[in-house]
Amino acid sequence: MRCGNRSGRSVRLRLQRIRGGISIAHNEVAFSGEPSEIPLRKGDLFGVDVSLKKDGWCGDTQRMWIVGDETSAQARLLNAVGYQAMCLGISLVRPGAEVQSIARQVQAYVESYGFSMLRVASATGHSIGRVHADGWLIPYYEDPSNAGRVLEKGMVITVEPFISAGSGEGVRLQNSTRSAVSADGALTTYWEHVVAVTDTGCEVLDLREGEDVTFYDHRG
Repeated sequence: MRCGNRSGRSVRLRLQRIRGGISIAHNEVAFSGEPSEIPLRKGDLFGVDVSLKKDGWCGDTQRMWIVGDETSAQARLLNAVGYQAMCLGISLVRPGAEVQSIARQVQAYVESYGFSMLRVASATGHSIGRVHADGWLIPYYEDPSNAGRVLEKGMVITVEPFISAGSGEGVRLQNSTRSAVSADGALTTYWEHVVAVTDTGCEVLDLREGEDVTFYDHRG
């Protein structure tokens, strides 16, 4: 597979059978959706997750869009909180940071807006390197799997909080590709970046042109 004008191979995703290393999120389809002929409608939340490998190293990124200029106030807020939840997580990545502390702070921010973390084993961040998920799975909410984990210089992880406008409790598999749909049919969203731990903080390795990942809590 060629991605844009730069040669790279797609990665077979670890928990889904999506051809080409590309999956979608679409309203209540939380993650692992297969690209299809289903038409987009004005106001939909829509995301694309791309995983690839180049020169022996894996990359993984996801972004969301609101289709058209109009959507519900809930969808607009959910998407904005999802992006800022990722930015908050990125702002906390540094050597010596406890993963559980990062997760708690992201969870508290999301829940302060009345939204929920999507609590599903496969809806997590992860360490990444020569292999797409090369060790840690990182839920961005308080979870026993995060206990005792401390970030060190040179580590590379994905920051990708999965959030829901509903309960966040579980998903159902929609079809043979294992598209994960929120169990209660609620809207979902997630954004993702790959982040390297540096001497004093972190570097976003897949920053998009013109993108600002500074965390802003607009409530002041």
